[in-house]
Amino acid sequence: MKNLFIIRSPLQILNAYEAIAHFQLKNNVFLVVQNHLEKNNVQMREMLSMCEYEELIEMPPSKSNYFRYVALTKKLKKHRYNFIFFGNLGSFQKLLLANLEYEKSYLFEDGTCTLSYHTELSRGNQRFSLRDMRFLLVGLNIKRKKPVGYFTIFDLEQLGEEEIINHSFSHLKNKICKNFTHTNEVYVLGQCLVNAGLTSDEAYLHYIKVIRDSFSGEKIIYIPHRAETITDKLKAFADDNFQIFENTMPIELYFMKQKIRPKYVVSFYSMAVFTLAKIFDKSLIKSYAICPEDMKIKRKESALFVQSFIKKAGLEVGTVCFNKSQEECHV
Repeated sequence: MKNLFIIRSPLQILNAYEAIAHFQLKNNVFLVVQNHLEKNNVQMREMLSMCEYEELIEMPPSKSNYFRYVALTKKLKKHRYNFIFFGNLGSFQKLLLANLEYEKSYLFEDGTCTLSYHTELSRGNQRFSLRDMRFLLVGLNIKRKKPVGYFTIFDLEQLGEEEIINHSFSHLKNKICKNFTHTNEVYVLGQCLVNAGLTSDEAYLHYIKVIRDSFSGEKIIYIPHRAETITDKLKAFADDNFQIFENTMPIELYFMKQKIRPKYVVSFYSMAVFTLAKIFDKSLIKSYAICPEDMKIKRKESALFVQSFIKKAGLEVGTVCFNKSQEECHV
């Protein structure tokens, strides 16, 4: 039987590599769903060669996906699958899980949304939007057939009978992570907190300044998130000790390819702090929490939920605040 990997981001390709090695999978079909962020698509294209697959299906971005989803679902229904892997549970993923014949499905990481999906799916109630219900008109199902398992780096709490398979990128490390050189640079991983509507531009620039000042005298390399807007105010931070470097691959893969072990990796609200703690160890990770007063209401609950996991994992080293006086903050 075939195995289907629904890929939407570079991180999902790293997880696909690990899953293929862990389960010793052959006859793999990669369904790569592109989006309107070209940096994301470029990174995925460059990384596909690291995985073993027999068939590649690419879906370029489009303003309307309804008829494409229907046609592709009917095409994929012609085969039976052993495993289906996916990183997020959107309309298309729900549609495939409701219509394809398969043995098991696994959710793997696409950022920290694994944490919220685990809580949501444990309740057992399948919710359907009007967008989902449109597929009933062409004779497709919308109700998921089987429970979802997890192939994850997170230490998830067992909430029911769900299957949880933990990994630490051991196969990736054994293949790539050898003979690393220790460096003295501090890598600060930028986040798209402003674009995502979590906090203001002024607050985000303040966080970067606080972190920069906390590592005074250190060589800092700032790597923007692929969805982050690099503003002129951010560029103004650049000097001999603060370099902005636009990386073209996931930071995990960058360190592996360059065979470097940084002095520290600094970020906040980032999936990378979890993955790099697994690939290297916790000692080089410094993750800063954002104080609740700075968060916009719409994103506040989910942000605090993720930060609680970072703290539980022992990766949080302090808090950055913009709307409080600096004396009340600790870093």
